[in-house]
Amino acid sequence: MFYYICWFADWNMPRPTYQVEVIPETVGQYTEQNDSDKNEIYEGMRIHQLSVLTGAKDIDFIGVVKFYDGTWWVDSGTDAVELFNETCENTIIRE
Repeated sequence: MFYYICWFADWNMPRPTYQVEVIPETVGQYTEQNDSDKNEIYEGMRIHQLSVLTGAKDIDFIGVVKFYDGTWWVDSGTDAVELFNETCENTIIRE
């Protein structure tokens, strides 16, 4: 997969266009959240979210990180929970 990058200089004069090869699985926006192992969580990653506090709402959820309605979500395709949750621990699922 290739992305094209083009910058514009002063007076809207185009600079050269560069073609950069990327690994599609690594393209995603950083969520400003880390998993339980201190790894950065990016959009498009599969996450396992699990409750860690006794007495808190039981959550055991697996889904893909997505951004909509101004919030990061873990979306399973049929349901979604917020990525940021003070009572849960997130773990990146590596396949």
